[in-house]
Amino acid sequence: MSNTYYLLSISILIVTVGMIIYRMKWITFDALAALWIIGFSAGINGFFWLFPLGYFLVSGSMLTKLQTDYKRNIKSKEKSARNWKQLFANGLLGAGCALLYFLQHEPVYYYLYLTAIGVNLFDTWCAEIGTLFPAKTYSLYKLRVVPQGASGGITLMGTLGGCIGLGGYFVMVYLLGWLGWLPPAAWQIYGLMTICGILGGFFDSFLGIFENEKDFEGVYTHNQTIPWLQNNGVNFLSSVFGCIIFSIFYILR
Repeated sequence: MSNTYYLLSISILIVTVGMIIYRMKWITFDALAALWIIGFSAGINGFFWLFPLGYFLVSGSMLTKLQTDYKRNIKSKEKSARNWKQLFANGLLGAGCALLYFLQHEPVYYYLYLTAIGVNLFDTWCAEIGTLFPAKTYSLYKLRVVPQGASGGITLMGTLGGCIGLGGYFVMVYLLGWLGWLPPAAWQIYGLMTICGILGGFFDSFLGIFENEKDFEGVYTHNQTIPWLQNNGVNFLSSVFGCIIFSIFYILR
């Protein structure tokens, strides 16, 4: 198959999947273009480069739809469908790394692509699982108990859920690499990417203190320190943080 036909096929696949998940109300209509940009940026390296993105989008959306009465009560004002800002916040850095790999074929860009997705994957699993049932929630910034669902709060159940999701993610990536469908990597690299994904997720929780707690008005409030640093900005900066940590250790290894 020529490159032109392959790229056309990838585009059709992304748009088709996008329309399906839009009808399922996993994303909003304005997110279709963002989904294509991110997916195409990864897919030009090969079909299986779409699997890490797919794992994040599918698992994250399914967990968002997974509701209990308790979770529905404390997150009642949140919208489950992801818009274009959310997709870019979670996938733009990874897409940029994938493009750099396509242009330069340096393995480090592949590792950064996986790490960027891994950070937001860990954070999503932590947030969705951590609010399913009542649990003691701690603030990384103030080191005290806060109401469950508050920005910057972490729970033991949520953290364990995030580790499970991240573990499954890298097991999938490892198997695809072992089969030759994705670039291979040493087990030390997978370990480093996993650690950086977790650290990036905790950094996300730390930055959560700057978010506007409008969803928990009347329950837990704090002063808005940085107005532009809302959830999307926090997600993007957290993936940047995870990639920076990975780059430092990768250079020093």
